[in-house]
Amino acid sequence: MREIFKNGPVVGQMQPFTDFLAYSDGSYHKSPESFKFQGQHIIKIVGWSKSMDGTTEWIIENTWGEDWGENGYAKVLGRQDVGVDLYAIGMSINPYSQYDLLSMQQMVDSTDFGGDDYENLEGYE
Repeated sequence: MREIFKNGPVVGQMQPFTDFLAYSDGSYHKSPESFKFQGQHIIKIVGWSKSMDGTTEWIIENTWGEDWGENGYAKVLGRQDVGVDLYAIGMSINPYSQYDLLSMQQMVDSTDFGGDDYENLEGYE
């Protein structure tokens, strides 16, 4: 939750079940008569909400287009049955190259004025 709040959506995975294909609205949870497909399904987790009973509903964006779910989105209950809240990866963009970061660090290291001796800084205002 912290990563989504701080940096935006994260990429997650879940176990796909047959009833997930037919999801159209509401809170998705695996039904007892559904069965699991092989592998994992990659989704984008864009947010969450808390239900009245305290359970977490993850708001996800699927890759199947706007015709699926609620215009391409779904609310998935945060329980262990589909594993949506087990793994996620967030990305952050560094606006500098590694070379730029090392150069800036070297510039900062080379401006050592000898501790708290601010008297030698005349003219650096």
